[in-house]
Amino acid sequence: MMRDYFRNVCRVRLRGCEPERCLDALLAAKIPFWSVRRPDEFTLLLRLRRSDADFAGAVIRRCQCEPEMTALRSLRQDLSRLKKRWALMIGLPAALILSILLSNMKLKTNVFIHKIYYFIAFLLANSFVWIFLAHLIN
Repeated sequence: MMRDYFRNVCRVRLRGCEPERCLDALLAAKIPFWSVRRPDEFTLLLRLRRSDADFAGAVIRRCQCEPEMTALRSLRQDLSRLKKRWALMIGLPAALILSILLSNMKLKTNVFIHKIYYFIAFLLANSFVWIFLAHLIN
């Protein structure tokens, strides 16, 4: 599943009385597909490239089957959504840079202050990383 997320692949569910005809039509249209499964006699599950999904949907409808895209998310889509979240995109690198600078800083006056600064930077960096990962998962 993660491989499909990074490769920009979608899953398609075909429903109809003869879904094998759709496979023949996809082969005739030279649309690559793989991982074909048959949960019941009227349904087929397959995977194909996201760029071929619209054309494949038209080919499938011509065969009197109903295509349903079951997994449409990809890494490219999530990265394009992050462009709108400028605070996260600025805050994450800032927190990482701050934690690197504070970990390399040598405070001669008091080691305790250095540990507090390092702990705060560590919390900031990790909270932004967890927020970023939670956004990607959702």
